[in-house]
Amino acid sequence: MTSLSFIKRCAHVLVALILCAVAAAAVISVWTWTQSPMTAPSWDGQLAGVTYSGYRPDQDPQKARYPTEAQIREDMAILAKHTHRLRLYASNEGPNVAAIANDYGIDVMAGAWLQGNAGRDRNELNALIENAKLPNVSRLLVGNEVMLRGDMSAEQLARYIDEVKKKTKKPVSTAEPWTMWMTQPELAKHVDFIAVHLLPYWDEMPAAGAADFSLSRLKAMQEKFPGKKIVVTETGWPSAGDDSGHAKASLQNETLYLRTFVQKAAEVGADYYIIEAFDEPYKAKTEGKVGMYWGVLNGARQMKIQASGTIWKTASFPLLAARLFIVVAPLVLLAMYLARSWNVGCRLLMGVALFGGAAYLGSYALSFDGLYSASRVVLYGLLMPLTALCVLVLWVQLFEGLEVLGRKDVTRLHARKPLAAGAPEPFVSLHLACANEPPEMVIATLESFAALDYRNFEVLVVDNNTKDETLWRPVQAWVAEHADHFRFWHLPYCPGFKAEALNHALEQTNKDAQVIGVVDADYVVEPNWIRDLVGHFAEAPVALVQAPQAHRDYENDRLARWAAFEFDGFFRVGMHHRNARNAIIQHGTMTLVRASVLRELGGWSTWTICEDAELGLRIMAAGHETRYVDEVFGRGLAPATFAAFRSQRRRWALGAMQIMRGHAKTIFGRSGLTFAQRYHFVAGWLPWVSEAAQVVGSIVALAWTIGMAAYPRVFGPPAPSMLALVFVVPAFRAVMGVWLFKRKVKTSWCDTFGAALASVALTYAIAEGVLTGLLGKHAAFIVTAKKKAGAVTSFPAIKREIWLGTLLIAAACGALTIYPEESLEVKSWTSVLVILSLPYVAGLMMVGLTELKWGVFALPRMARIKLRRLKRSLT
Repeated sequence: MTSLSFIKRCAHVLVALILCAVAAAAVISVWTWTQSPMTAPSWDGQLAGVTYSGYRPDQDPQKARYPTEAQIREDMAILAKHTHRLRLYASNEGPNVAAIANDYGIDVMAGAWLQGNAGRDRNELNALIENAKLPNVSRLLVGNEVMLRGDMSAEQLARYIDEVKKKTKKPVSTAEPWTMWMTQPELAKHVDFIAVHLLPYWDEMPAAGAADFSLSRLKAMQEKFPGKKIVVTETGWPSAGDDSGHAKASLQNETLYLRTFVQKAAEVGADYYIIEAFDEPYKAKTEGKVGMYWGVLNGARQMKIQASGTIWKTASFPLLAARLFIVVAPLVLLAMYLARSWNVGCRLLMGVALFGGAAYLGSYALSFDGLYSASRVVLYGLLMPLTALCVLVLWVQLFEGLEVLGRKDVTRLHARKPLAAGAPEPFVSLHLACANEPPEMVIATLESFAALDYRNFEVLVVDNNTKDETLWRPVQAWVAEHADHFRFWHLPYCPGFKAEALNHALEQTNKDAQVIGVVDADYVVEPNWIRDLVGHFAEAPVALVQAPQAHRDYENDRLARWAAFEFDGFFRVGMHHRNARNAIIQHGTMTLVRASVLRELGGWSTWTICEDAELGLRIMAAGHETRYVDEVFGRGLAPATFAAFRSQRRRWALGAMQIMRGHAKTIFGRSGLTFAQRYHFVAGWLPWVSEAAQVVGSIVALAWTIGMAAYPRVFGPPAPSMLALVFVVPAFRAVMGVWLFKRKVKTSWCDTFGAALASVALTYAIAEGVLTGLLGKHAAFIVTAKKKAGAVTSFPAIKREIWLGTLLIAAACGALTIYPEESLEVKSWTSVLVILSLPYVAGLMMVGLTELKWGVFALPRMARIKLRRLKRSLT
């Protein structure tokens, strides 16, 4: 027998290994495909020349913050390993770079930075003329793209060039893009050589053919100016930034261009300088985000270019993938083994999700490399924890759904358990707390108690905080007529709300009571409720038996129907998932508790507005067993309006956070809770925390978009890779939600859509509850309205959602106005703003579809009917 058990375990391990390998292979295949691998000639690390300014991330010539001599010498030592020629742009800013370069045997093409300011230009020219005397200065440049910027006329520039030529013995030119030389050929008469910029990125050329394009422009220049030496004084590609037409700024494209161009330039004997030695963040103010990222080395003086091998989107992708999968694979293998009771498809999906999530987080973490803008560092610093939270929530929800779908026995763990034949009925005390409830609704609940197929029980009714006597007096009168089993109390002042009312009932409970049942005041219970469930308490460890919440009278009410199905999603899926590990959420209705346990634990807690879930946590921490029986034994009324529905969910979220804060030591510290119970209490409420993060993210997105409008050089659209989850999460939830609903709740497509819409529309309310609970603010218990009061509308309750949704859509339109070029980054950002607005639009749709007389989609039809009537009246 032992041998057979060992063989069985080995078989499970083998299957887990195979599934783990298949999942890893699937993720690696997709990940490799998304990396768009490219090939290019290897690079020996040597460049014919490179441009150099030397400004570090905290330096800026416009603020007279220059590199120190020590920093320049550090740079020269680094660059001497890759080139023996530098091109400089200025001669009168900071330490004399040309003189320092001489100490390292580096040849210099010295430059004078001209900008149309006579005084400053004169100082630059004088310094250039002085630097011409240095032995390592071989060529001189008078101005850089002066004509392109329009800083001065061609005549004035020519006079400066002629002046420098007369005062020095070195070859002199001025640097301009190839387009300017082609349109201003007369300038060539004044220079000793043509200094041309070949930047295919700005010519909107795709990186794949960019090197050939540059060399074709070089050939065209040689044909245009025969007899003149052509020197490429700038050529290169940015590693990040906004796109320029078909030209995509990326490290992959920079590596491709440099490795391809260097080899082809050597083949044709081209004289060139790569722009530039190091990334220079200060350029963002004048050139935009892309201006920061032209360096061959980054701002930390680290080489950006991979010298050989396949070029990946993510630098060192194979090494990253190998390390990540070595770390994650044992965890996935363990998860596969522990889920051995699941079907193969669900296990495989879980493995793909775990590997895929780890791969995304690994790539995402690397996207912080090369960030120089403080605003972007702040944004991405905010995005990183939000991204990790989103991935964690996706894993949690996928685990929940896959276990329910893939484990056949999980929905049949506990069933009805009537008393054994001839066994005496345990005394059951039913407690009903009500406040400001319609008396006919409460009486219907009491009548269902009276009809129970059970004799050994009592019902204690505690009305609390009801000032209107017309609401509680009829209930009192009904109870007086049924005094055999029913008793009634009215508490005009009950600061602890429902929990305090239930504690009052506990104090009045018959001392012989073995089980206490709690039901909401709007429920009508089945006659067999107690008889079919009370048998579970014959087992000593059982302290709680919970039946699902369910609803009635919703067939002709759209809100009630959608709300009912939205509730069902949790009771058909989430509760089964928790039930598998003795970690259910106790609810304040259709719940049976062992009386002795409830008394030992001190009754119901009044410090939280979710006293039911809090009691369930204490029951588990005390080591007792909880059971969920997924059979409907009672049905209540759905919230009367969307405002009531919204308020109810806000209260639950707030109470959940109160419990997390109040029982932090129990959940995270030493207590009687098992690991699985701790997991479910944290993971079960984690999606609500993510809803709060989504609302906070919406506000941050609005603020960021305002920054894009006010300070476009500082605030730009985030990289699309950092926003991927904004698209993935809604898609995942939609697919997973529909799959689960159709399999477990079995609703129509229309009601599936309605339940999904209702769930999404609650986002802001949940966020309010979470943030209020986490901040520790006091909250009063608000009774959920179950009866409609005239023409009451929920629009005032969702005014914040309306404002936030409107602002997000307006921000999306504004972003397109600010960036009319519609790059991928801009399109991604505007799409994100629209996606973030959807939960708030959903709230508006819920109110429109459930409370307007004809529904918002009926308005066009109504208009057509009125138009036809008008035509008939006119004829």
